[in-house]
Amino acid sequence: MLRSIQRFHPDVVHAQEAVRDSQVAVLPLLRRQYPLVVTVHDPVPHMGQDTARQKRSRGGAYLWATRRLADAAIVHGHSLKDELERVVPRLSGRTWVVPHGVLGASVQDPPVADAEPGRALFFGRIEEYKNLPAFVLAIEHLSAEGVSVHGRVAGRGSALTDDLRRRIERCDALSLHEGYLTRTELLREVDRASIVVQPYLEATQSGVSLLALGRGRPVLATDVGEVPMVVRDGVNGLVVPPNDQEALEDALGRVVRDGDLWRGLQQGAVESSCGDLSWPAIARTTVGVYEATVGRRASA
Repeated sequence: MLRSIQRFHPDVVHAQEAVRDSQVAVLPLLRRQYPLVVTVHDPVPHMGQDTARQKRSRGGAYLWATRRLADAAIVHGHSLKDELERVVPRLSGRTWVVPHGVLGASVQDPPVADAEPGRALFFGRIEEYKNLPAFVLAIEHLSAEGVSVHGRVAGRGSALTDDLRRRIERCDALSLHEGYLTRTELLREVDRASIVVQPYLEATQSGVSLLALGRGRPVLATDVGEVPMVVRDGVNGLVVPPNDQEALEDALGRVVRDGDLWRGLQQGAVESSCGDLSWPAIARTTVGVYEATVGRRASA
């Protein structure tokens, strides 16, 4: 890795914050030669399995070391900037906010024909903070009220309990794909859905939201972390307070029942993925971070 980078001889090195042995070993050597920008996704680990994993591994020490080496940091929201500068004071004034781009390939023409009306999707790594019970309960209640809705759960994780599995199995309006999803399987699940639901209790930024928007699918999310930076209420999705079951069910019921609302949000999702959340737009902002960091290092 070191030899390859030195042959390329960059103006700046940009690393994603990671806990690989090889990356942590090579960064101090690179830092002596080149300015280092680090993207920090989670200034503080999420509740549940994420926190436990960091405590019982060397990952916490690796994150600390990487942040100590950085000349500048990129985060995906203003509250995350404040949080990172609080936990790493040396990065105060050197932390930049750059949106995370959409995932799953932006689409000019959304795959509307593939969307199944009333199909709500909860997908990804299933951990405590993602609040799967709220999604399951919302589908149970709406189905009992006669709303034509189907809740699909796709993924795996420590918070998928035996009780939740049994509830999903008992409800005709719910189904489960438990396990790792290939890229093809994941895109198929998102394309079939009419809306992606994220009843999270906490978050920083969310790849789930960005993949949904990248495929032209609106998102129903809670107002946590910087998720509302990409899921804009009434534009490309709906945003409700966290841990508010009634608000979650009301919003899901509205978007399932109201075809005009759904089509407007879908169009907003496509426009977001082709606008400020597109990678060309983010690249331009990121180049500005590189230029400022190189200039600061040169004048030091």
